[in-house]
Amino acid sequence: MPRRKPNPESEQSIPEMVDELTRQEIATWYKDGKLTPHGRQMAKRLNRALPAEKVNE
Repeated sequence: MPRRKPNPESEQSIPEMVDELTRQEIATWYKDGKLTPHGRQMAKRLNRALPAEKVNE
């Protein structure tokens, strides 16, 4: 995966700063293609907050 060259903070808008911090946080969730303990914990929290939609068949 190519590395992004982030803009200096003085040139970033608030949404750009939030996006960059989100990328950095999510990057800590995986190591060697597997979820880290922190990643598993965050996945559980996200599942509770944003449950999958049920499909009526």
